[in-house]
Amino acid sequence: MLAKNPGFTIVAVMTLALGIGANATIFSYVNALLLHPPDGVVAPDRLLALWNRLPEGRYVQHSYPDYVYYRDHSQAFSGLLAYSSDPINVSWSTAGQTHLIYGQLVSGNFFTLLGVRPVLGREFVPEEDRTPGRAAVVVLSHAFWEQHLGSDPAVVGKTLTLNGHRYTVEGVAPASFRGLETGLVPDFWAPIVMQHEIAPGNDLLANRNAYWVFLVGRVKPGVTPGQAQAEMSVLTRQLTQAYPRGDKAWDAAISSIVGVAPEFREFVVPFTALLMGMVGLVLLIACANAANLLLAQASGRVREMAIRSALGAERSRLIRQVLTESILLSLAAGGVGFLLAIWSSPLLLRLKPAMLSFITLDLQPDWRIIGFTLFASLLTGFVFGLAPALRSSKVDVVSRLKGESYRGFVLRRPGPRLLSTVAGSCQGYSRGALREPRKLFAFGVYPSWSDCRNWRPSASAGFTGDPRGAGRHCPRILSDDGHSTAARSRLRSARHQ
Repeated sequence: MLAKNPGFTIVAVMTLALGIGANATIFSYVNALLLHPPDGVVAPDRLLALWNRLPEGRYVQHSYPDYVYYRDHSQAFSGLLAYSSDPINVSWSTAGQTHLIYGQLVSGNFFTLLGVRPVLGREFVPEEDRTPGRAAVVVLSHAFWEQHLGSDPAVVGKTLTLNGHRYTVEGVAPASFRGLETGLVPDFWAPIVMQHEIAPGNDLLANRNAYWVFLVGRVKPGVTPGQAQAEMSVLTRQLTQAYPRGDKAWDAAISSIVGVAPEFREFVVPFTALLMGMVGLVLLIACANAANLLLAQASGRVREMAIRSALGAERSRLIRQVLTESILLSLAAGGVGFLLAIWSSPLLLRLKPAMLSFITLDLQPDWRIIGFTLFASLLTGFVFGLAPALRSSKVDVVSRLKGESYRGFVLRRPGPRLLSTVAGSCQGYSRGALREPRKLFAFGVYPSWSDCRNWRPSASAGFTGDPRGAGRHCPRILSDDGHSTAARSRLRSARHQ
C-alpha cells in the first residue's frame, strides 16, 4: 500500500518527521543536561558529588578548608577531589595580543582520581597543590590545543602567559575529556593553590566562609552510597562543632555526578519539562493529521478488507495489518526526524546570548537519543494508526461484496440474452405471485435504484415497459419458494455469456 501511493507516503512521513524531529531535538538537550555522564572518566558510577545541604533543602558548595578536612578524615572514599565551581576568565597574552580564555582550578589529584590520562605530557600530582603560588603549571584541553596552538606536538614544556604570569604546559587532556561540569569546557586546568594568580582578589584558600568549590569522591569497593552519606553527615557535624556556623542544622548530601549540579536542577528540570510538553503537543498535532490522512486512505480499501475478511482473515489480523503499515510510516518518519535533530540541535545552541558564550554542550547522538527516537516513532505509529485500523477492520462483508458485484453489473452494457433473461424471470415471478398471493415478490434495489419506473405488473399478470430498462435498473426479485436463487443463477450465467 505504501509503495503504491508514494504521494500519501511522502506527506505522511514528512508530517510525522517534523513532530518526531522536534521531540528528538529537545531530548538531546535533556540528555546533555540531565542524563549524560562525564566522558573520558573511568567508572563514573563510582563517583559521588558531595554537598552542604541547608535546612530549607538547598545545596551549597564547600569552602577549600572544608575540602581539606573531608579529604584528610574520610574513610568511605578512596580519594576526594575539588574544582572551582564558577567559570574563571583569564587573560592570555600571545604574539602581542590578548585573548580571554576560560580556566578551572583543580586539586592535584584531579586527573588521577578520574582516571584521565593526558595524550601528551603528564597530569598533576598531589604535591603540586600543597604550597600556594608555587605550582605555575597547566594542563590544556584538547580543543584549545587544536584550535589555538595548531596541535603542536612539542607544546609540553612551553610557557603560556596567563594574567601576566608564566605557566609551563605539563600536558594535553584527551579529546574525550571535557571536564566534570556540564556545559562548561575549560581551556586549561591549573592547580587550585594558584587561586590568587588565576583569580586574583580574595584569598579563597583560607576563607572558611567562601563556598566556591565542588567536591567529588570515588567510593571504595564495597561501600554503598548510603554508607558514604552517613560518614559525611558525621564529619559535617564534627566540622560544624569545631567551626560554628550561623545555622547548626547544616547537613551533608551526596548526589550523582551525572548531569548538571543539584543547585541548577531546580531551574533546568522545569524548563526542559516545559519544552518537552510543548514539542509533545506538536507531535500530537502531527499524529492527528497523519491519522486523518490514513482514514482517507482507508476509505478506498473497503473492498480489500472485505475480501480479506471473506477469505478467513479475522478482525484482529486486519487491525495488525493497518497498524503494521502505520508503524512502518512512523519508523521512516523517525529516521528523517533523527536526521533533523542532528542538524537542528547544534543550530539552536548557536542562538545562546553572548554572555553565555562559554557554555558548551555535548549534543552528539548516543544510545539514549537513538532509543528515545525509536520509542517515540513506535508510539507515534500506534497512536495515529489505531483509529484507522479499528475503522478499516469493521466491515460488513456481505453488503460490501454484494454492493461491489451489483455496481460491476450495471457498469457493463447489457446484452440481448441478458435482457431477455431478466424479462422472462420477472414475468414468471409476477404470474406465480398472482396465482398464489401468499408468495411475495419485491423489487430489492440499492438506494440509488429506489424506483423501478420502467417495470410494473399488468392486468394479464405480466410486465409492461421497455425491456432495456431492466438492464438499466436491474430489479432483484425475492420470493419464498427458492425461485430467487434460480433467477439470480440465470442472470449470472447470462451475464458471462
